[in-house]
Amino acid sequence: MLMDFSFVHVAFFIFLIVLVAASEISDECSKSSVSDAIDSGDLTLARYLANDALNQNPTCQSQIARHYVLVADQFLQSSRGMTRYPSKVTITNKLEATIDGGDCWSWINESNKIIPTDLWHHCCSLIKTFDEPTTLNFQSDFDGDNCSRGLSRLCCDFFHGSSSYLHLPLLKELAIRIRVRTDEEDDQGNAMEERYDLQQDGFLRHFDTSGVLWPTAYLLSLCLAAPNRCGIPELYQAVDKASNAFPFAVELGAGIGAPSISLARTLQRRQKMKKPTSQNKKLVVATDKAPHALDLIRTNAYVSEAEIATELLDHFNVTSLERFQEHFAPPGFAIVLGSSLQELFNETTSNNDHHLWTILDTLMDSSNPNAVAILAHSINTIVPPVRGNDRFQLVRRISGDKFGMSTRFNESSDFFISVFSRSESSKSQLYSAEL
Repeated sequence: MLMDFSFVHVAFFIFLIVLVAASEISDECSKSSVSDAIDSGDLTLARYLANDALNQNPTCQSQIARHYVLVADQFLQSSRGMTRYPSKVTITNKLEATIDGGDCWSWINESNKIIPTDLWHHCCSLIKTFDEPTTLNFQSDFDGDNCSRGLSRLCCDFFHGSSSYLHLPLLKELAIRIRVRTDEEDDQGNAMEERYDLQQDGFLRHFDTSGVLWPTAYLLSLCLAAPNRCGIPELYQAVDKASNAFPFAVELGAGIGAPSISLARTLQRRQKMKKPTSQNKKLVVATDKAPHALDLIRTNAYVSEAEIATELLDHFNVTSLERFQEHFAPPGFAIVLGSSLQELFNETTSNNDHHLWTILDTLMDSSNPNAVAILAHSINTIVPPVRGNDRFQLVRRISGDKFGMSTRFNESSDFFISVFSRSESSKSQLYSAEL
């Protein structure tokens, strides 16, 4: 009996030690400073502190993520009670991707087009807990520790022609930077660039599709920054014929907002040249059904100085679509954007009754003959309706090859942009009804 009693006490004592130790780890991982930052409305600072906590204690990843999601979601839900969007959100400059210098060098290797993943993590990631790369000394003139060749550092940005896009989506990164070429030129005739610093939820919402940049959204962003270079002059024609003054465009399932930002910046540059008095107007409405995605969009739009409104929207709900359209653009939108929309882009779009065409029918301005839908997608995931009984027609299809987005095996790109307008028969019916 004495032995049983002693054993029970020893076991209980060991249990208490383990419980206290676990509590200490949990307290260390939860990082009350993350909660404080969220409560103050600064989710950027919260993400920065979460990233810092991960770098200090890699074993805390899951606990940090759970804590962030719990507190952030409570904040986003409660802050919608008084205003449509959180008005407390403030921006800090602490969280930004590794910045390329003007003379950075792009990865070129005969045996491998893509920067090896371990090397990219070592040179470009904000997370410093990845294993040491095995490719540091792949060339004699490459300084692996400093990620440089001579005086030039390895390029970490995502830009036209860079193979870095093959790493997308970066499921753990909290910040990335993309560089886009615009339709404007400098004095030497070179395309001018803009840079967008974009925040993600990364490891904080691991495998959440709305919290990271995907390859098709990246492709769409490159295109919308320079519609003429991309081969979509119809975009400007659609805006010029828009019945709705502002906003001109809507993006469905916008995620972190890169295409919306790119289009808004393009329209702002054009408006500045044509109508200087029309600045500070919301030119694009970025929608998503996830509140945390809208927070990322607002943050990224603020940093990029893009005139964007945001709205919660489930594009599978027709009633919600109709109310949304009536609120933001009663005549309809001149431009509808979307990229790799889950459960919407698939081979069954050849059916004229597919929900994709219902969405476009609801949102596109029926009185604007130049209204277009610009959709980025993987190969074979959008099949145009069968001719003869269709509401929409394919105007043009643009391959990712135009932006250097070939596969890792240097084969033709897996990604495309499809431009749709109303079919001629559909236009005739609508205009006849209006008369």
